[in-house]
Amino acid sequence: MAPINNRTVSILITGFGPFSVKKVNVTIETNPSSELISFLPDTLALPDGPEAPLTKSRDNHVSYPGLRAMIEKAYEEQEWDYIFHCGASAARPKVSIETRARRSGYELPDTDGLITPGGFAVPKGEGEQEYATAIDVPALVTHLEGKGWEGKVQVSNDAGLYLCEWTYFHSLKAATGKKTKVLFIHVPSPGGELEWTHEKLSACVKDAMTWVITKSEEASSA
Repeated sequence: MAPINNRTVSILITGFGPFSVKKVNVTIETNPSSELISFLPDTLALPDGPEAPLTKSRDNHVSYPGLRAMIEKAYEEQEWDYIFHCGASAARPKVSIETRARRSGYELPDTDGLITPGGFAVPKGEGEQEYATAIDVPALVTHLEGKGWEGKVQVSNDAGLYLCEWTYFHSLKAATGKKTKVLFIHVPSPGGELEWTHEKLSACVKDAMTWVITKSEEASSA
């Protein structure tokens, strides 16, 4: 934790491990969502001077129960100020900042071949139909474009109704009534038409985190 505006800040960033699902013909042997975390510094330098240590959770097992357990453990450990989840989306050339997560529509099997009952993230009555992040995603994307990422970042209202959105749903649900601000960032695979590298993806995510934390802290101290 690091002092900002006479208080401390706690930050968690997570990424997924390798996964392979034959039914949808998807295989990711080296997951960019975790690789980019390895290029992040151990502390995040903020504009007003202090550095905030990053807690990093890489290579999380890509299964519905495993990811739900990861979320539950994270929220049991402490009440985080900020949680950033990163996931891979090989079909998208741009970094996508996700605005929401939905309760139903999870029809595809995970890497262990498991499916969710009825395609629901939680049973009826245990959660909202969808949860939205408290972060101003359009403003964040505008900021990133001005930082040199123009044409490489976008707002997304569809996190894919798969393991990434499942994770986002459970994290946003767990954050309800807490101070925790949650954001999910989809990243493409390295290469492609925009010539991404793990280092560039890491730099983009770092810029996003820095803006989110700075703006949120400014608002809380106003």
